[in-house]
Amino acid sequence: MSEEEWRHQDEGERLALVKRYEEMLAENASYFFDIDQFESIIEYYLEKNNVNQAQVVLTYANQIYPDSTRLMLREAQLLANTGKLSRAIPRLKNLLHFEPRNEEILLTLASIFSQLREHKKAVFYLKEAMKHADEEFRDEIFIELALEYENLERWDLAITTLKDAIKHNHENETALYELAYCFDMSNRLDECVTYYKEYIDAYPYSFPSWYNLGNVLQKMVRLDEALESYDYCLAIQEDFTPAYVNKANALVKLERYHDAIDTYQELLELEPGQASTLCYIGECHERLEELEDAESYYRKALEIDAQISDAWIGLGVVEDLRGNLTMSMKHFERAIQLEGDNVDYILLMCTTMKKLEMFVEAKELYENAVQMDPENTELWLDYSDNAYRSGDTEETFKLLNDAMTQAKEIIELEYRNVAYLYQSKKKKEAYNRLEDLLARSFENSQSLLEYLPELENDPVVIQLLDLYKL
Repeated sequence: MSEEEWRHQDEGERLALVKRYEEMLAENASYFFDIDQFESIIEYYLEKNNVNQAQVVLTYANQIYPDSTRLMLREAQLLANTGKLSRAIPRLKNLLHFEPRNEEILLTLASIFSQLREHKKAVFYLKEAMKHADEEFRDEIFIELALEYENLERWDLAITTLKDAIKHNHENETALYELAYCFDMSNRLDECVTYYKEYIDAYPYSFPSWYNLGNVLQKMVRLDEALESYDYCLAIQEDFTPAYVNKANALVKLERYHDAIDTYQELLELEPGQASTLCYIGECHERLEELEDAESYYRKALEIDAQISDAWIGLGVVEDLRGNLTMSMKHFERAIQLEGDNVDYILLMCTTMKKLEMFVEAKELYENAVQMDPENTELWLDYSDNAYRSGDTEETFKLLNDAMTQAKEIIELEYRNVAYLYQSKKKKEAYNRLEDLLARSFENSQSLLEYLPELENDPVVIQLLDLYKL
């Protein structure tokens, strides 16, 4: 009996079978069960995660039908389900000698080799299974094959395979979602947009296609078009909550905070009591400088889930904006207690500490943070700023040197080095380094001016910027 047949078997019939089997054991009797019935009972126990009982049934069934290849297959699958993969493989390969066209054997072998990360072998067995699969199940095998190509990072083959799955069954939502992921991973976003638009032309009421199109357009920062796609998606499937979430995100990026709030409120009508959604609304009010409303929503979120760290962070930001720095720190501390490895939270905490001139305390947090995320350029910049504000110039330049051996965006660190040289009255060296940086990466110079606005009034700096901005 195939997995699909099991899935559609009348549940009442299966429960009656299991009850009859258990009655037989209780009465120490001997009832007749055919192979289909034994398979159904075994599957029932596996679905209940009762592997031991499934093994007992299999052992009993083997005594009655010792030559059944179907029971041999169940035994191999049971070995695989219990992590005994190396023992399952030879049994399955042996079964293939007797039934080389058995789709279920081939798919089980593919699954095992996938778990063993031998993805090329998994691909081989999936292709063999495809040759013998019933037409109605082929698109599901296409999906499995595409996932193996993803594991091999063969995005081109994964995309082709997923397109084949959709051709075979244009309503295969899994393939439609997975295809967007593969286009993204292979950086083929323009092609992705073209594909979904063509698909929508053929199937205009496919809400997953409108949704995926919206996502890729948002990634390309074509936000107005993305909003239009989400609206079409919701017009077709008005209770599709992911579209509300991503539509609101796009509105936030456009700084349309009131519209974003309205969208989140619609989401709350579909999914009431979502602490994360309340936090998003709080953040929108925060950006609108509606601090009382922001605080209200953050506290509503905490009433639902006291462990939601984003709400504590939100309260901390609100108090910081009000100038209540000590209270702000208490909220940040609570968030860090809940999520101690979140470097963004640590950065917020340290920023407040610097405002309170708690440079020594901030240094300890920074030291822990750079160990957790040594490639984080923003973290190193803030860490060095803390050292400079504390008056430790030597430590400042040492930190920058350390950062340049570990951080990803070194050019930002070099521009910050210019700022520190300038502030340390080493202007000649600062000018020389600035000229070199402008020649290499003029576009990053804005970060220098944002950190040290007084440079815009320095005639030498003005001259250098005019010289290299062309």
